[in-house]
Formats: sequence, structure tokens, C-alpha cells
Amino acid sequence: MSDYHYPGVTPHLMSKDAVAAIEFYKRALGAEEQGERMLMDDGKRIMHCELKINGGTLMIADAMPEYGYPWVEPQGTTLNIIVDDARAVWDRAIAAGCTVKMP
Repeated sequence: MSDYHYPGVTPHLMSKDAVAAIEFYKRALGAEEQGERMLMDDGKRIMHCELKINGGTLMIADAMPEYGYPWVEPQGTTLNIIVDDARAVWDRAIAAGCTVKMP
């Protein structure tokens, strides 16, 4: 990890395809990877990836059922991003494939 001092709460999301999620967050929100991705023993799944988005930290990993972390469809997750130019971020997210559910 690039910085061991994380203010507040740092979300750590499990994904059924962490590589795709990481690339999506890069396109949609300008996420930047910090340090190197840590892979599972299979050399494919992500065990740990740290992203910086708008100055905040988001951790992401693939589900790991063999270690007690199975993929469970999310019941609901909200991530808020506070920016100076909401329209620019909105447009970038739409261009990256986001779908508007509540304009």
C-alpha cells in the first residue's frame, strides 16, 4: 500500500470481476491505482487493489469463497463523490457506460 494513514472509513468492495471493476472506475471516475495489484494464488483474481478517486481511497478485490468471502449480490451500496464540476464527472461516467437510474 502506498500510504498507511487513511482518514475516516475506507470502503473495501468485493467484486465478481475486480479487473473489470477497476478498469471501469478508471474510465468513469478517473481512478488511479496505487502500488501494485496483489493477486490470489491462482494468479488471476485480485486479492487487493487500492484506488485513489478524487483524493479518497477505495479498496477492491475479487470474491474469495475458499477463504469465506463468497460473491453475494449487493443489497445496496452507495458511494458518494463530492466534486467541483459535477456535470463533467456525470458526463465522464455516462461515457464510460454508467446508466442513469435517478436523474
